[in-house]
Amino acid sequence: ALQLALKTFGRVDLLINNAGGGLPKVPLRGQTLDDFYDILHRNVGTAYVFSKVVGGHWEEDCERLRSNLADASTSSNGPLPANIQKSIVNISSTRALQSEHFSEPYAAGKGGVVALTHALASSLSHVARVNGINLGWIDVSGPLYGPGREAYPASKEDIAQHWCNKIGESDDVAHAALFLHENYFMNGQCITLDGGMTKRMQYVE
Repeated sequence: ALQLALKTFGRVDLLINNAGGGLPKVPLRGQTLDDFYDILHRNVGTAYVFSKVVGGHWEEDCERLRSNLADASTSSNGPLPANIQKSIVNISSTRALQSEHFSEPYAAGKGGVVALTHALASSLSHVARVNGINLGWIDVSGPLYGPGREAYPASKEDIAQHWCNKIGESDDVAHAALFLHENYFMNGQCITLDGGMTKRMQYVE
């Protein structure tokens, strides 16, 4: 994938780790260790592998760039330091912050993505920035997001519970990822994109 991107575009400036997934809810006693490891691999394992490959490429590329920029000004009027022109955005979930019954594998996987984000930000600080997004409900139902996928008809209650009075859309995620990529002082952070749900009091009245 990296070589194809380099062949097509000439360089890679941004990696978005969006692979992931979960399993149908199963009571804790019915969960298997194999299933647990599978969900960890789908979520944090894939982000680790892609970041390792692309980060390694950036390290090699940055050695060449630094030699070219050695005598260049890095002021606001000069070229940007090589390490802040590249970035990784890891897609996590608000399930890393809060849970419901029988979501242990998925919560652990997404929590791992959050922890991996600040670890990578430290290890790759000489070549890139690494941030993440904790997603709430993003509507990716319907055939646009895959053959045979049925659209989910969100109810008025589904929408009204969000302070933004809407369900998240893929464009919302894209805008957040672009913000993180273009904000050169943002590093090691995971922002929450959930329409306000994690800030809403959930107690039954």
